[in-house]
Amino acid sequence: MTSSPYAERVLISELWRHREFDRSVPSSPAHPGGHTKTARQLAELAASIARDGILEPLILHYDPLTRYALLGEGNHRIWLAREAGHPDVPLIGVHAQPGYLRRRAGPEHAVDGEPRLRPVEPHGYFPAAFRPSLVLPLRYFARTPVPHVPFVDYEPGLADRQAAGKWR
Repeated sequence: MTSSPYAERVLISELWRHREFDRSVPSSPAHPGGHTKTARQLAELAASIARDGILEPLILHYDPLTRYALLGEGNHRIWLAREAGHPDVPLIGVHAQPGYLRRRAGPEHAVDGEPRLRPVEPHGYFPAAFRPSLVLPLRYFARTPVPHVPFVDYEPGLADRQAAGKWR
């Protein structure tokens, strides 16, 4: 089970095209994105995933201007989870600065459809921690995503100071 309230279960079959690297082959000059793990490390990771599933959510980078989504962390785990027969993986979203994915992602990583979360006009604000269901089509999900988890105020009195305009 994942610890993030933003993690959602995403189908491997839909997320597969958003991988940054194909980790199923060894790294080489011809395939620089391949894995660099030893056979023992891969076997240990594969056994853990087959036994326990994915323990930490994969991380999706998203550019709200281009609508490109790229799996930044979890390229080994998605490959090994698919090999183990898991239909889905836990995923969290991480905002990428506009243009951040320009050299790493291309049209094959584009997310189709209309996102439920867009940059706020006129300043272009996009939250740092977004749930994947706010930008990915609902067909990506193993089950219907739950309603948004509200922000939790961990600093006593912060909400009162914000309301009074004294939070800076």
